[in-house]
Amino acid sequence: MDEPACWIEWGERRDPDAEVRLDAPTVSRRHARLVVTPDATVLDDFGSKNGTYRGSDRITSPIQLADGDEIRIGSQIVTARLRGDDSLDTQTVDM
Repeated sequence: MDEPACWIEWGERRDPDAEVRLDAPTVSRRHARLVVTPDATVLDDFGSKNGTYRGSDRITSPIQLADGDEIRIGSQIVTARLRGDDSLDTQTVDM
């Protein structure tokens, strides 16, 4: 199995084939989106009440991620893992 272009690590959990579902009261049903293209991985908040952050910066417009960026979605902290690959198709994941 090939390693995916982008995955999220949440504590000790890592399942690159699963959709991202964070079950916490501070996470909205449609909280944020990751868009992965051959050129970039972009994080966008859907106007959530509790916010989406890269590090300590609240996301107010789409922002490009780098490998190892810490993302806070409501109260949940995850790490973005990215692998560059020019042969990738565009992928979109709602969180």
